[in-house]
Amino acid sequence: MASVIQENVGNHSMALDSERPGKVILIVEDQADIRQLIKMSLAFTKHTIYEAPDCQTAFNMVNTLKPDLMLLDIMLPSGTDDKTEGLANGLTLCRMLKDNPELATMPIILLTSKGQAIDIKAGLAAGADEYIVKPFSVIHLIEVALHQLSITHPIAA
Repeated sequence: MASVIQENVGNHSMALDSERPGKVILIVEDQADIRQLIKMSLAFTKHTIYEAPDCQTAFNMVNTLKPDLMLLDIMLPSGTDDKTEGLANGLTLCRMLKDNPELATMPIILLTSKGQAIDIKAGLAAGADEYIVKPFSVIHLIEVALHQLSITHPIAA
């Protein structure tokens, strides 16, 4: 039986299994219904899935969980923590994470309604590994997520 450790990250309490199945995926999306759709879409993959509704919570969870993959919306509330004061949106969070040598190998898939060429260029320039425009195909999302998980290396502890 897996032991469970309870941790508080921001205002969110998480149960962390010491024997988590698969890899860890963090969904960062402010709209609960879209978070739920993504979570349900990826549930069959047997990976452990966590959710964050804003940049602050995501930043705190990344530092605690060291996820293997992040699905990140661009238009997000920043949160109110002093550590994340400069996190204006998902692009800023993406750039910050990719600039951190301990987190730079974590693949980030931007999943956003901003679909113009200039938006895609900005997302990839911020360090995103993939860019998916909403509305998205669930099958395409699963394929891209599994591909990114298959080519990544573990994040340095």
